[in-house]
Amino acid sequence: MFPEKMAPLTRRTGAAKSRALGLHWLLQRQNSNGGWGAFDQDNVGSRLAKLFAKNLTDSVELFDGSSADNTGHVLAGLGACGLTSQHSRAVRRAVRFLRRAQGPQTGLWEGRWGINTFYGTTQAGTGPLRAGESPQSSYLLKAARTLMSFQNPDGGFGESTLSYLDDDHHGRGTSTPTQTAWVLEFLCELGLQEADIGKGRKERCTPMTKSSVTALKSWLKESAKGSEQWLFCTARGERLSHDAVQDLLAKYQTVAGQICPSLLKKRVTPHVLRHTLAMDLLQAGIDQTVIALWLGHESLDTTKVYLDADLALKERILSKTANHGPGRYRFKPDDSLLAFLKNL
Repeated sequence: MFPEKMAPLTRRTGAAKSRALGLHWLLQRQNSNGGWGAFDQDNVGSRLAKLFAKNLTDSVELFDGSSADNTGHVLAGLGACGLTSQHSRAVRRAVRFLRRAQGPQTGLWEGRWGINTFYGTTQAGTGPLRAGESPQSSYLLKAARTLMSFQNPDGGFGESTLSYLDDDHHGRGTSTPTQTAWVLEFLCELGLQEADIGKGRKERCTPMTKSSVTALKSWLKESAKGSEQWLFCTARGERLSHDAVQDLLAKYQTVAGQICPSLLKKRVTPHVLRHTLAMDLLQAGIDQTVIALWLGHESLDTTKVYLDADLALKERILSKTANHGPGRYRFKPDDSLLAFLKNL
C-alpha cells in the first residue's frame, strides 16, 4: 500500500532510489504460493508445529501465511510503480494465487485484516485491476455480482463477525460507512461508476466503454443547458420523457431507413436497442457473465435467452462436435418430419 501512495512523489532527492529499494524488498517477501503475508515470508508452520499448536487459543498468530487482502494491497502498489501482469512474473504469480484462493461458488475472498468477505473481496479485487488486470475478467465480475447482491435496502453494505463462523452470514449485517466505501471503491475501479434505473424500475450499475466515456465528456463540455441530475435534457434542462426518447429514435430510424429500407417496416423501440446490444456482445464472443452485468440481469437464466435466439452461434457450436460416422453431411429432414414439427 505504501508504494502506491508514494509513487507520485518522485521529485524529492533520493526518492526514486528509496522507492526502488523498497520495491525490491517487497518483491523478495513474496511467498512461494504467490501471495503475501503481513510480516514474514513463508511462515506457514510445519506439520509438527501445527500439531502442537492446534489447541492453543492464539495459535493462529504463530503463523503468517498469504492472505487475499494483503496480496491485493501489494498488487495495487506494484501497479502504481508500473508493474503489471504483462511484464511482471511476480504480478502474474500473485494473480494466480488470488484466483486459487477465490471461493468457487460465490467468487468471494475471505479477509484476514478486515471483516470479512467484504474486506477480502474488495481488496483482492481492486489490487489486480490496478496491476493491469482486465475489468472484463470473469472472476472479478463474478465477485462484483455477488457483492452487489448483498446491498441492503438503505443502499449500504455491512457484514458482521458472525461471517467468520457461519457462511450464511457472508455479506449480511447492518450497513456501515467503511464497508460500503470498500465495496464502492472496488466497483468504481471495475468501471461500474454510472447507475441507471431501467426496466422494472431497478437501479443498475452499467459498465461504459472508453469511447462512450470520451463522447460523454465531450457532450458535457458542449451542453450549455445541461442539468446536474440528468445527462440528456430537454431544451429547458428537464428530464427527457420516454415519448421524447421514442420520437428521437423514430427520427433516426427514418434516416437509417434510407440506407437500409427494411428498417422502415420494423417496430424499433429503445428496448429493441437493448436486445441488439446483447446479441452484438454475444456474437462478439463476450462472456455471458459480462453481458448479464452490462444489462443488469439478476440471473444468468435471463441472459441465456439470447443464446437460444442466436442460431448462427448454435450452428458454430454444432460444427465443432465430433463426427463419429463415416464422412460429414448435413441432416435434411423429410416433409413428414417438417410437418410434424410445424404442428407441435
